[in-house]
Amino acid sequence: MHLSALDKYTKLSVAQQKELQQEIEKEVSKLLNGDKNVKVENLLSRFDNINETEEMSSLRKEVGRLGEESNELFGVRNDGYFNLKHDFIGLGWLKRQLEKTINGDKTETEEQLSMIINYESAGEGGYYDNLGTFNSAPNVVFGYPYDHGQPYVSKMLSEENRPSQRSMHFTQNEDQGVTLHYQDLDPEALYKVRFTFVRPWFQERYRMRMNQKSQSIYADDILLADEVELPLQMSDFFTFDIPPSVTKDGELIIRLDRADDVARGDRVSVEQWRNSGGWGTIVSEVWLLKK
Repeated sequence: MHLSALDKYTKLSVAQQKELQQEIEKEVSKLLNGDKNVKVENLLSRFDNINETEEMSSLRKEVGRLGEESNELFGVRNDGYFNLKHDFIGLGWLKRQLEKTINGDKTETEEQLSMIINYESAGEGGYYDNLGTFNSAPNVVFGYPYDHGQPYVSKMLSEENRPSQRSMHFTQNEDQGVTLHYQDLDPEALYKVRFTFVRPWFQERYRMRMNQKSQSIYADDILLADEVELPLQMSDFFTFDIPPSVTKDGELIIRLDRADDVARGDRVSVEQWRNSGGWGTIVSEVWLLKK
């Protein structure tokens, strides 16, 4: 009974967050269509008004009562009761995306707002890969889902990331980093590539070995970005133009490369690093977009 009441509270909380997300997306769609009555500041204020419904409040009290009873009878209770506030769907990302549009230029603002309602869309002639376990990433040819290595703890990645931002592919001490291969590209088109990057926080007993913070990005053999530092726990987007000469043959290979001082040294040290969840390259999402 205790767990069932707790599960129902969580289900209602998720539904409440999804409802707010849908409301925001609907208003953003109006804004993009020229509705001047929609103000980003007003949309942001809605995040401050997420309160328990009467049913949720009643369930929370029931969970507390049943927990006390279970503890008295059996010495067991679910400690989820003491930690009920969670961002289950990535509302934090939605709020941050809206905040970015304030005082931004028109082109950037339109792109940021469009991502809110068409997040996975890469547009006509574009490609989107959602890296991670059981996700759709048809263009990935090297790398594998990140399983965190160390025992998973909530602080590793922020709840305010979207679910797709919290899953990823990675490589460890391999010479080849995560790689994507695109084919049937338009030889006359200009392209850009957008990444979602985030790096996990490590517990103290693992952190001593974890010096990796950055990675480089190549388009075929051309360096797009050297030693890009990945944000800790909270994801962000990184966008780079693809040199036209690279896509003239209708194909493109995007490859990540680990830093020079990562996963190198004696065999024992590298194995300890690997077994502690070390990553050499890591990426959550990739869009290849026509400009």
